[in-house]
Parts: sequence; C-alpha cells; structure tokens
Amino acid sequence: MRNLTTTLCLTFAVLLGSVGNSESAFAENNLFVQIKLKNGISFVLPRNWKIIDNNTKTTLEASVASRIKLPINTSLPFAANLYNHKNSTVAMVNVRIYPEMDVYQRDVSALNKQSVNDFDKELKINITDGVRPLGIEVTNWYGTKIVRINGKFFLSTQYRRTSAIDPLKYFRVNLVRLLDGKHSYTLTVSYEEGSGYLLKPIIEKIRHSIKSP
Repeated sequence: MRNLTTTLCLTFAVLLGSVGNSESAFAENNLFVQIKLKNGISFVLPRNWKIIDNNTKTTLEASVASRIKLPINTSLPFAANLYNHKNSTVAMVNVRIYPEMDVYQRDVSALNKQSVNDFDKELKINITDGVRPLGIEVTNWYGTKIVRINGKFFLSTQYRRTSAIDPLKYFRVNLVRLLDGKHSYTLTVSYEEGSGYLLKPIIEKIRHSIKSP
C-alpha cells in the first residue's frame, strides 16, 4: 500500500473553486440530492453545496501536481464545497479514484491490527509532509480503522488540519477509502471545526450513504 499512502496526502483537496454541474444528480428529498458518478460511486449531498466545475478541478489538480509527484494514476471526478454567509468555505467533499490499484477487498478484510497501525503510521508521515508545501499543518492525528459501509470494507482515517486560507481556523478531515482493484477510491469529507455542531451530523450522513460498484 506504499504508493497509495503517498497519494492520499492529496485527497483532502484544498478546493475553493467556482460552481458547476455534477456528472449526474437527482432529487432525494427537499434537503439532499443523490450524487451518482459514472463509475458507479454514489452518495447523498445537501442541496446547498456548490459543485466544482471541471475547469476549476483541472486547475487545482495542476496546482497540486506541481508541488507533489503522483506515483500512480489518479483522478478527481467530483468535488463540492459548502460556503457560509461570508462566502468562506466551511465544508468540503471530493472523490479521488485509483484505477490502477492492486489491493482488493479480500486484502482489506484480512488486515490485522498491526497491519492497520503500520499503514496508519506511514500515511500520517506522507500526509503531514505532503500538505506542508500547500501551507497546511496537521495538528492532530486520530488514526485509521477498518469500517464497513453498505457491505464494503473501508479504511477510515481522521485528522485535524489548519485552513489553507486562515491559519487560525481548523478543519476536521475524514478520508474514507475503498480498496478494490480498479474500483478503488477515497471519499474525503471535511468541515470547519467552529461549525462542527451543525456540520458534523451532515458529514456523517454523507459518509454513511456511500455506495460502491
């Protein structure tokens, strides 16, 4: 999993872009829509989140790639932000896919505690070192564990980082990664800590709604 841990330092994706259209979205109810990507990944998202357009995503990808070398093929098919009344980003979600991954669900389900701990230690180093060129500092690391969501095994990692815009603000980040060959991906959800009372339940709903191909 060494290649994966190196690339996961990017998955929080400092996305502060413009509004666009998702690959596919339809109404779930008055508050949420269900996002369905072409590769079969789906999850719910509140209606008031702003989807980042392809042009902005390309610029962000280029900005990150110019600072950090990607060891495996990845892409970012979806990203969206939530803005407050001051037009500041208070929450983010994005999906990064790994179509060349050679780790599968059977491998994840067979991981023991020591293997997960070893993965977590390597990931912590890669993320902490990887985000510094972007002006981000990881202030707290909460670790990685295996979780099951809608029948699939995920590696869930949580940490706290500074804002890329305001160093006095902090974001709680959750990387929820599915490892299953060409269907591998990471869904990253994060929210501004000061708005946690309102946003944490929404983030949990998004996280638990993930469905994979």
